[in-house]
Amino acid sequence: MTDSSWGLVEREGEETVIAELVEDLVAGVGGILMVKGPAGIGKSQLLRALRKAAEEREVGVMHARGSELERDFAFGVVRQLFEPTINNADGYRAETLWQGPASRARGIFTFDAEAEEVGDFAVLHGLFWLVANAVQEKSLVLLIDDLQWCDVPSLRFLAYLIPRMPEIGVLLACAVRSGEELADERLIKLIAAEAVVLRPNPLSSEGTARLLAGTFSGAIDGQFAVACHEASKGNPLLLRELVRVLAAQGMQATTDNAVRVAELGPKAVAQLVAARLTGLSPSAVQLAYATAVLGDGAEVSLVAAMNEQDPHQILADAVALEEREILHIDTIKDQTERPYRLTFVHPMVRAAVYDGLTITRRVDAHQRAAELLAQNGADPERIAAHLLRTIPAGDPDTVKVLVEAARHAYSRGAPQATFPYLERALAEPPDVGERASLLREAGAIAQMVDMKKAERYLSQALNETRDSEGRAILVDMLGSVYFWLGRGREAVSLYERAIDELGPHSEDLRCQLQSSLINVTASDAGLHKMGDALIEKLASYRPPHGPGGRSLDAMIGWHTAIALLATDQALQRVRRALAGDAFISHANGSEAFAGACWLLIVADDCATLPTLDAALADARRRKMTPAVAVATGLQCLAWHRRGQLAEAKAAAEESLQLCDGAHLDTCRPFTAAFFADTLIERGEFDRAREILDRIVPSDAPVSAPWWYWIKASQGRLLLHQNKAEEALEILLAVGKQLQAHRRHNPAFLSWRPDAAMALHLLGRTEQARALAADDVVLARQWGAPWALGRALRAVGLVMGQDGLGFLEQATAVLKTSPAKLEYAKALCDLGAALRRAGHRTDARLPLRDALDLATRCEAAPLVDFARTELAAAGGRPRRFALTGPEALTPSEHRTAELAAAGLTNREIAQKLFVTPKTVEVHLSAAYRKLGISKRAGLQRALSMQLD
Repeated sequence: MTDSSWGLVEREGEETVIAELVEDLVAGVGGILMVKGPAGIGKSQLLRALRKAAEEREVGVMHARGSELERDFAFGVVRQLFEPTINNADGYRAETLWQGPASRARGIFTFDAEAEEVGDFAVLHGLFWLVANAVQEKSLVLLIDDLQWCDVPSLRFLAYLIPRMPEIGVLLACAVRSGEELADERLIKLIAAEAVVLRPNPLSSEGTARLLAGTFSGAIDGQFAVACHEASKGNPLLLRELVRVLAAQGMQATTDNAVRVAELGPKAVAQLVAARLTGLSPSAVQLAYATAVLGDGAEVSLVAAMNEQDPHQILADAVALEEREILHIDTIKDQTERPYRLTFVHPMVRAAVYDGLTITRRVDAHQRAAELLAQNGADPERIAAHLLRTIPAGDPDTVKVLVEAARHAYSRGAPQATFPYLERALAEPPDVGERASLLREAGAIAQMVDMKKAERYLSQALNETRDSEGRAILVDMLGSVYFWLGRGREAVSLYERAIDELGPHSEDLRCQLQSSLINVTASDAGLHKMGDALIEKLASYRPPHGPGGRSLDAMIGWHTAIALLATDQALQRVRRALAGDAFISHANGSEAFAGACWLLIVADDCATLPTLDAALADARRRKMTPAVAVATGLQCLAWHRRGQLAEAKAAAEESLQLCDGAHLDTCRPFTAAFFADTLIERGEFDRAREILDRIVPSDAPVSAPWWYWIKASQGRLLLHQNKAEEALEILLAVGKQLQAHRRHNPAFLSWRPDAAMALHLLGRTEQARALAADDVVLARQWGAPWALGRALRAVGLVMGQDGLGFLEQATAVLKTSPAKLEYAKALCDLGAALRRAGHRTDARLPLRDALDLATRCEAAPLVDFARTELAAAGGRPRRFALTGPEALTPSEHRTAELAAAGLTNREIAQKLFVTPKTVEVHLSAAYRKLGISKRAGLQRALSMQLD
C-alpha cells in the first residue's frame, strides 16, 4: 500500500465532501474547508486529496504550511502561497497580477529598507485584489496545512478574504491540529465559523487491519492487528511509524510479535524517530538537527554552512535521511544556485528531532543560523525568527536587527507582528538612549494586541521621559489604555499632572489632554462632577484650531449633548471641530472624531454621510484599519437612522469583519449593536441574536462603555420576539445605568419607547404612558425629528384610542426628515389606528405610503404589518412602487453612475472597495428598477424623475 493511501482509509465521507467542494468551485462558487484533528490523524492526506482533485479539474492550487519557527514572520504563509506564482509570472501575466490595488501588496514579497510605509488596510485590500487578479483565468484553491501555526498577519488576511471568497471563485482549504496553542484563537474560530469542518475519526480495528495487509506479506494475525490498533489508538501516522519499525526489524504479523508491538506502541513518534536515526553517520544526524533548527525548506548550502561541511556531503547525508523517511529533498525549478531544499516528512517528525537537542544546543544553533542568514543578506524577519529563540546578551547588533525587523513588519502593513520583535529587543536590552523610544513604540503597538502589556511599556516609557511635551504625549496614550482597562481614576491623576506640567506654549497639546480627561470622567459616575467642572470651566473658552483644540471642541460637544445640556452650543462646537478636512486627517478613528460624527447622526444632520464618506476615503488612503472600522460602523448607524437598511447592513458587515480581524475590541461592540438593530428591522432575528451573543459575553460588566447599546439591542430583540417581560427587565436596567451616568438624550440611545411598549403589552398601562411621556419631553428638548417622532409614536401607541393625535404629530414631525423608516412606522401605526377607529377609507393612504416606504427600506416585518393592515382597511398596494431612479439604493445608484461614466466592473469594484460580483449584483438590480437591459441606457434612465 502506498504512503498516500495511509491517510485515506475509512475517509470515504470526507472524500465525498472534498469532491463536492471542488465541483462547486469549478462552477464558480467558492467556500472554506477546515480539517481538524490531532497530529497524525490524516489531515494532510485529505488536503493532498483535495489538491489532486482540484488539479484534475484544472483548478489552480496555491499551498503553504504554518511553522512554529516562522509564526512570528509577518505574512509568512501569504508569501508561501503566492511567491511561486509571482516568481514564475512574466510578461502579461505578471502585469495582470499586480493590476489596480494589488500593487499595494508588493512590499510583502520584496525587502526594501527604503520602501514606502504601507498601512495594514491597504495591504489586506491589495492582497484581496492579488487573489482576484489571480483567479481571472481559472478558479483557485488556497491550501494551508498547520493553520494553528500560521502567522497572525496572514490570518488577518484570510479573515478579510472570507466573506469575499464565494464571489470570486476561491476555496480556502486548511488543516488545524487540535490540542495546540493557536496563533490567534479568535481569528481561527472566525474562519471555522464559516467553514465546512471535517473531523476525521481514528481508524477502526478493521481499517487498521486493511492497512497492515498492504504492508506485511502473508496473513495478518488477529491478535497482532488488535495490538497494532491499541498501540496506535487508530492514528494513521502512529500506525505507519510503528509498522515501519516492525518491518525494518523483519517482523511478521504473527501472534508472537503482538507482545513486541505492545512494547513499541507507547514510545510514540519521538522514540520511533530516534530509532530511525540510530545507525546513521554522525554527519547525517547533525544534518537532521540543523534542518530542524532552520525549519522546513532549508537550503542545502545553508545547512552545509551550519555544520561546516561540504554541500556534496550534506546532499549524500540527506539522501540517507530520505531513505529513512525523515526528510524529503525538494528540487526547486529554475533555480541554479540553490536548487535543493530539505523538508521533514511530517511536522511531528521535525518536532521529535528538534526536541532531541538540548536547550543549550538549540540556542547556539539559532544564534549561528541568525549569523549566517545575516551574512547572506536575508530578510530581517527571517533573521529575527532565530534571534527570538536566543538568550538576551546585551548585543547592540541583535537589537539593531530586531528593531529593523519590527519596522519592516510595520511597513508591510503588519503592526501586530512588530510586537514580539520589540519585546525581544527590549529584553536584550538596548542602550539607555534608545530604550525610552523603544518602550514607547512597543506600548503603541501593544495597544492593538494586549492592553495590559501596553500599560506596562508606556508606564516605563513615561518614567524614563523628562520633557513635558514628550510626557504629555505618553500620558495621552497611557490614559487611553487605563480608560479601556476600567481604571479611569488612575487616568484622571495622570492627565491632571501632565496638564499642570505643560508650559504656556503648549496650548493645543493641553487641549488634547483636556479632551481625553473629559472622555475618561464621563465613563465613571464617580468622576462626573470632575468632568462637569472642567466642561463648565471651559464653557466660554474657544480653543485653538489645531488638532488638540478640535478634539476638545468635539469632546465637550459630545458629552454636553449626551447630558442634554446647552444643545445648540454642543452642535456648534462639533461643527467647528469638523470644519474642513483638518480634523479628519488628525483624529480619524479617535473617540473625539467618532463622538463628533455620532452627534451629527443623532441630530439628523444631512452633512453626516458626506463627512463619514470623507473619513472613510481618508482612512483607506492612509491605510488605517481601525479608522475604516470606525467610519463604516458609524455609517451603519447613519444609514439605519435614514431607513437604508441594506446599506446599513453592508457597512456593519465590513466594520465587524475588520474589528474581528484586527481585534478592535473598543469599536466591535458598538458596531455589533448597530448591526443587530438593523437586522431586527429587517426581520433577521436569528442573525441578530447570533451577533449579540458572539460579540459580548452574557456576564459583560455594566461598567463597560458599550454596555448600554448592546443590552438595549438585546431588549429590542426580545420585544420583537414577544418576550415582553424579559425585554422590560433589560431595558429598565439600561435606563437605570444611563440615568446614573446622566446620559439623558434619547436620540443617542432610545430605550424608553421600547420599555413603554413592553409595559403596555404586560398591561401596566399607566407606567407605560408615564415613561413614553417623559421621552417626549426629553426629545423636544433635543429637537431632532428621529427622536421626537419616535417618542410621539410611542405615546400614541400606549394611549390607545386617545393616541391618534400623537400619531398624527409623529407623522408631521417625520415627514420632511431623512428618517424614512421611522416615518414609515408612524404612518403605519397611524393607518392602523384610523382603521381600528372605523375610518377605513382615511386609513388607506397612510398605509399605502407606509407600505411603499417600508418596502424601499427593506424592513420585512413592517412590510408584513402594513400589508395586513392595508388589506384589513380594504385597500390594495400601489403598482410599480419600486421603479425609477428613486427606487435605487445609494450603493446601486453609485454603481450605476460609475458604469454610466464608462468604468468597467473591475474598475468600479476597486473604486468602491467591493468585489466584482457585488458590482454585478448592484447593476442587475439597477437595470431591473430602471427598466433597462444594458449599460447603454443607464445615463438616460438615471436622469429620469418619478412621475
